[in-house]
Amino acid sequence: MTKWMIPCNVKNFNIVEHFKSEKTAFFKRNRALAVGDEVYIYVAKPFSEVKYKGHVIKTGIPANEIDIKYGVPRGEEKSFIEVELDKVFPEGTFTGKDLMDHGLGQVVNQQIIRGKTEEYILAIENQL
Repeated sequence: MTKWMIPCNVKNFNIVEHFKSEKTAFFKRNRALAVGDEVYIYVAKPFSEVKYKGHVIKTGIPANEIDIKYGVPRGEEKSFIEVELDKVFPEGTFTGKDLMDHGLGQVVNQQIIRGKTEEYILAIENQL
């Protein structure tokens, strides 16, 4: 099981509002995410923090099966993953600045969490 950081731009899809009423969300699959992988969702400005943790429940979903509310352009060729929400972190738990201070680069693409960043996240998460 791999741990991933996935960015979400609320200008394109308001994940904060979405998770108030839904327990799953769809994301483009730009890397080798697999069923069972853990996903930390980094919500971009104005939040600039990891707000959610989930796990991948389905991969290889074609764009034409994704609801239009996700802002997926029709004709999109990439496949998608479905992520089930496991945790909502208190505000300020994993800020972008703190994550960068612990080895995370810019969150512009899906990336594996490892090394100092993984140790930091696990240490904080175990205290919650």
